[in-house]
Amino acid sequence: MNPDKEFVLLDSLGKRIRFQKQVQFELKINNITSVESRVEAYQPEDKFDGVLSRAFASIQDMLSWCHHLPKENGIYYALKGQLSEQELQQMPAGFSLVDTIVLHVPKLDEQRHLLKIAKQ
Repeated sequence: MNPDKEFVLLDSLGKRIRFQKQVQFELKINNITSVESRVEAYQPEDKFDGVLSRAFASIQDMLSWCHHLPKENGIYYALKGQLSEQELQQMPAGFSLVDTIVLHVPKLDEQRHLLKIAKQ
């Protein structure tokens, strides 16, 4: 999917990185790079168009720890379950919620949302 795009997959656990690399090898996926690193320590050569987090942290922590990763006009994407108004209100200054997309996952009765957040 999206062979014209490049993806960097970060994880601090080596066993998940090894799994990703094995899947990449077996499926002959050539557009991902798996990196074992804590997100706050990772310093990319080139900044990213988008930074996606899934089951990672609060929005406040995500934006704090990932602030150095996107390009100037890059977007943060946060996959969330049930939305918390309190969490949204605690978004750090300098960021704005661009869009909230309700995701419908087949055979799943729980809420899922994709938040698009930009630097102001």
